[in-house]
Amino acid sequence: LPPAAGVHHNSTSKVTVYGNDFPTVQSNHYICLYGSTATAGRYVKSTRIECEIPQAMLPGRYLFNIIPYGSDKALPFVDKRAIHFTFYVECDPSRCSGYCVGPTCICPSGRSGILCEQTNIPSSINHQTLSNTQLTKAVEGKPYNVKIPLKEETTILNLETNADGMEVSSDGMVKWLKPIGRTTPYSVNVTVASQLGESTISWNLTVEPTYSPIVIRLTNVGDTNKRAVQGIVQFIDQRNFGRVPVRLRTFRNGILFEDVAVESDSEGRFEFVHIPSDEASTYKVIASHPGEPCDSSVYLSQRIIAWSDADFDVDYEKTIKMKRGSIAEETYRLHNNGDIPLAGCWVQVITPRDKLTIDKVEQSFESIGANESKTMRVEFSAAETLDSVTATLQFSCVNSIKRLVRQTISVEESGSYLRAQPRELLFSFAPQTTPPIIRVSIGFFYIVFSGFISILTIF
Repeated sequence: LPPAAGVHHNSTSKVTVYGNDFPTVQSNHYICLYGSTATAGRYVKSTRIECEIPQAMLPGRYLFNIIPYGSDKALPFVDKRAIHFTFYVECDPSRCSGYCVGPTCICPSGRSGILCEQTNIPSSINHQTLSNTQLTKAVEGKPYNVKIPLKEETTILNLETNADGMEVSSDGMVKWLKPIGRTTPYSVNVTVASQLGESTISWNLTVEPTYSPIVIRLTNVGDTNKRAVQGIVQFIDQRNFGRVPVRLRTFRNGILFEDVAVESDSEGRFEFVHIPSDEASTYKVIASHPGEPCDSSVYLSQRIIAWSDADFDVDYEKTIKMKRGSIAEETYRLHNNGDIPLAGCWVQVITPRDKLTIDKVEQSFESIGANESKTMRVEFSAAETLDSVTATLQFSCVNSIKRLVRQTISVEESGSYLRAQPRELLFSFAPQTTPPIIRVSIGFFYIVFSGFISILTIF
């Protein structure tokens, strides 16, 4: 049911009444009452009645009811509450200096009055800088709230700040749920715009850092060459306020390689898993408060951890001679280029895995010392389908980068073996002609013989 209509409405306008189990009556006639004025109603279905709107009604609020034709009782509405219908004087677009919405003239920005006949002269932009210490200082980890006074309800607020997570609500409340400390103040600017003009309120917000991350250990991640940097957050006066961000900067060979932020757990512990590059390098990780410079002198020695990748080279023969279905043994010499021992070294075939496998690896060492070399003997097994191909082997040691070795497999042929070169011959001729006989010379290694091949075309 529409709550209102203009007094000069269209004569074809209808009011639709929705409900449940409307009774059927003779000729589907209903009576619709607007106060004491009756109009014709029509039964559409058990859930809908359509009513005509009376003409020449005076502006006002009228009690609305519907009565089945022939009955003397109005149908009750939900919860037995009264329903009213309002007739209003429509807004005259020719007199309204704004936008007509029903009976109301809506004023645009810069105008006011019942018909928006008044032009507002906005005041000049007012810029105010606050210096009250109760507003310009916050405690790290403790909610920060500031109320901006508003003179009008229709006010637009805009917040500009470098404080991540700070926001302003429509009622003028500036909130920061969990302030993060910083050695330099944050800047906060709130612009308040209304019909009276625009003003800007600015202040610098100081939040002193109250914790410092400490790196406690560097561990290996399983059998991979990944490293886990583990640490704990040290709070001033042991005032732990839960999860906090920690900034970790990784330097590779003296150049910034990665800059990430991790979050500590509720106990203040944090962990970062470092994935090394493909080349052996020297790394240094510096943990810091996100609001402090990287080279802060506070606990600097306890916030740094450094290490170098284990690195080694492999000396090997460029070619492996093998026979199909046979076993071949090759020797590889591993040289440790780093300053820490290498342990747990092994080798695996990358390609071709379906034709070349490793049966046995012999090594007479448990580790390779710094700048030392050790020998590894590998026994390969060749499949019957092995061809001359380039094999790729991967050598690995615990907590080190991997080395790829590529060797040419030279297969020694035995017996008669036909190697087509080229592998196929393509001939073109008119389809209406008889397929010709073509003489082809076939080489059996170094034994040359002549044969005949019939080329058959299929349509």
